[in-house]
Amino acid sequence: MLTYGEGYHNFHHMFAHDYRNGVRAWQWDPSKWFIAFMSWAGLARNLKRVPRFKIQRALLDAQFRRAEIQLSNQSGRVQIEQIKRRVAEEYEEFCSAVTAWTHLREQWLVDAKRAVLDRWEHSLLQSRLQELERGLKTQHRRMRALGDQITLFVT
Repeated sequence: MLTYGEGYHNFHHMFAHDYRNGVRAWQWDPSKWFIAFMSWAGLARNLKRVPRFKIQRALLDAQFRRAEIQLSNQSGRVQIEQIKRRVAEEYEEFCSAVTAWTHLREQWLVDAKRAVLDRWEHSLLQSRLQELERGLKTQHRRMRALGDQITLFVT
C-alpha cells in the first residue's frame, strides 16, 4: 500500500508499453486505476495492454527457470530424475505452444496487412475510376462542342 503499486514494477520492465504495473484487477496499482478512469472519462486513449498469452508465457518461463535452478543442485534420486524428465516434457510443450502462438500471430499480421492493402488499393482504384469517368465526361462535352463547330462550318 505504501509503494502505490511499485511492487509490481518488474512487470513494467518486462512489458514497458503496457500502462499497468499490476495486471490483475485486485493488484494494488493506483496509477493503473487513475489512467483507466481517465480513459473512461475520455481524457486518455489508445491504452496499450500486453496480450494475456504473453503474460502467461512470462509467468511460465519464470516457473521453468525456478524449477531448473532448484533441480540443478539435486541428482541421483529416482524421484528427482522423474521430476526433471517431467519438467523437460512440460518445457517442450510450452515451447511448442509459444511457437504455435507466434506462427498464428504472424499469420494474423499478414492477413491484417493484406486487408489494409486491399482497402487501400480498392480506394485508389475507386478514385482512379472516378477520375477517368470525369475525364470522359469532360471529353464528351468537348467533342459535342467540336461537333457543333463542325456542323456550323460544314453546312
